[in-house]
Amino acid sequence: MPEFPAPGPALLAEAIFEAYRRAREQRENEQCFDQWVTLVSSNLDQFFYDSSTGDLTIEFHGARQYKYFRIAPEQVIELCRTGSPGKWWWANLHGAPAQRL
Repeated sequence: MPEFPAPGPALLAEAIFEAYRRAREQRENEQCFDQWVTLVSSNLDQFFYDSSTGDLTIEFHGARQYKYFRIAPEQVIELCRTGSPGKWWWANLHGAPAQRL
C-alpha cells in the first residue's frame, strides 16, 4: 500500500478555512429559519419559515399575511439573501397556492 505524504501547511490552512466557511454559512442559513426575519422591501415586511413543515408565511405591507406550503429550504435561503425580496417573491411565489391568514 502506498504511503501518502502528510498534508503541507497550505493544504491544512485551506481545509481549516473551508470548514470555517461551511460553519459560518450554516449559521447564517439557520438565521432564516424558525423565526421572523425582517426584510428591506417596498412590498414585503417580513417572513417566517417553519423548517419542520416547510410552510413559509410572508407578511406584506399593511399586515396582510399569506402562507405558502412545502417550500424548499434552499428557496428560503435565496429569499433571505436576495437584494430584492419583492422581485424574488414575484419570480418564485406569485400565483402559487397560498392561504391568507
